[in-house]
Amino acid sequence: MKHLSQLTRHQFLNRIYNYKQYPDEFIYIGTSPCVVVVGSSGSIFCRELEPALEIMAKRNKDHYGIYYIDVSADEELAKALKTDKFPVVYLCPVKSTPTIFKGTINIREISEMAGRVLTALRKM
Repeated sequence: MKHLSQLTRHQFLNRIYNYKQYPDEFIYIGTSPCVVVVGSSGSIFCRELEPALEIMAKRNKDHYGIYYIDVSADEELAKALKTDKFPVVYLCPVKSTPTIFKGTINIREISEMAGRVLTALRKM
């Protein structure tokens, strides 16, 4: 995947959310807006969503980053994020609380919500 970045737990802790430092509140630590999609390779829906996320990442690379995390490979991260449904989508604007969506959501909805939430806050 050229435009969709896969994150490891270490990268997630350093770029997105340090759940060890702030276990009770998701505090986005990044410096530019992003969409973080948490999925599982065991989920058919998540596997089918990846190509669409790649297209979305390519189209929006100048506005916000898009990251994918496969928690099936990292039990600690899955527990820390309290993930029970997949995918989980975090819309992370800078200096604001992330908006979180859980469960089945289509790529058009993700793209529209990301555009509204991340682009609007970037202009403030």
